[in-house]
Amino acid sequence: MPTLTIAPGLYVWNLQLEDGAVRNVIASSLQGAIAGLVSPVLVATRGPAFTKGDGAPPVLTSLAPASTQVGQPGFTLHVHGTGLRPDSTIVWNGVPAIVTTFVSATEVTTVIASTALPAGSIPVAVRTVAGQDSNLLPFDLQPAAGTTRAPQLVAEGGHAYLDGD
Repeated sequence: MPTLTIAPGLYVWNLQLEDGAVRNVIASSLQGAIAGLVSPVLVATRGPAFTKGDGAPPVLTSLAPASTQVGQPGFTLHVHGTGLRPDSTIVWNGVPAIVTTFVSATEVTTVIASTALPAGSIPVAVRTVAGQDSNLLPFDLQPAAGTTRAPQLVAEGGHAYLDGD
């Protein structure tokens, strides 16, 4: 089967999983391609060539999940939109994912290993191998259960008071 190096050392891997799913993953090695998969891989081949193209950048429409709490275990992030390609890479908080799984022209996924970041909004984008970035969508990282936010000094109408949980 022909292969295409899409960047130095990166290939498209076609994976047939034990649960019947088929995934196209961009990674430098088979080990990288199967990282984070739950179902065992039955067959793994470097995939057929595809054209990189210089079309419009992807447009993101939603994330699933769109939020989680700080300290939760890793999860699979599903990014939905249009114009997604086998060469798409999810960018989480400014850092490209090591492995992005191309599901379809409207969905890509990656495994987020942990949420050991402070609560807040995490920007999520998709980048093509040609360097085109999508719009950003916010991922809401909420405070861990049982925690409260720190009181803040609020000035209003000439009065100051503490606002907090």
